[in-house]
Amino acid sequence: MSTLSKHCCLSWNKFTKNQIASSDCEGIVTVWDATTQQSVMEYKEHEKWAWSVDFSCTEPSMLVSGSDDCKDLKHGILVG
Repeated sequence: MSTLSKHCCLSWNKFTKNQIASSDCEGIVTVWDATTQQSVMEYKEHEKWAWSVDFSCTEPSMLVSGSDDCKDLKHGILVG
């Protein structure tokens, strides 16, 4: 998992077992394939530092992130 920005938060998808989400100081939320260590999806919707990211406990295809821009965002992801 190579990135130029500092990671703030990591979350492991307990349902698919091979996905990790990260948030960083640039406001970017990235979903990684833990097996290949490659970025699968990237969200650039936050305008400031994204402090938190977590997969939904009830819906494995949903990801939530929070940021200093006061936005709480829901992201749909591919599960597989």
